[in-house]
Amino acid sequence: MASSCGPFHAEALRRQRVIDRKRAALARLAVLQEEEEENRRLQTIAYEQAKQERHAAKMRELQDHLNDVRDGVSHKPSAGNFSRVASHPDLVNKHREYVRPATVMGMPRSAYNDIKGKEKILRNHNLYQAHPKVLWNLRPKSHR
Repeated sequence: MASSCGPFHAEALRRQRVIDRKRAALARLAVLQEEEEENRRLQTIAYEQAKQERHAAKMRELQDHLNDVRDGVSHKPSAGNFSRVASHPDLVNKHREYVRPATVMGMPRSAYNDIKGKEKILRNHNLYQAHPKVLWNLRPKSHR
């Protein structure tokens, strides 16, 4: 009888080896997945820390700039001199004093805007209009 159980027992042993190899492979995969998750977590933490450091550095730089502006000090170079230059009050307020010119290419702004508006209408109807300066010079003498 010992000889009749042999093949069945060998098949059972082979199946058990297959199952053992499968369990070992699944265990290896689980370990690899845990390592990958740990690496991803560490990378995420490092990225967030670097992001916070960049943000903090940017905020410090902006705050320094605001403090310098508030104190009336500029970092702009002046004729090759890169030292801090005190801002002149006339230069600081110059951008606030800008007034739009009343003429464009020697013609009143309102006339220029009218011509440009008509040019867009003509363009939309596949027509062409000459340069605004030409039209201004060709206006009737009664309008000059």
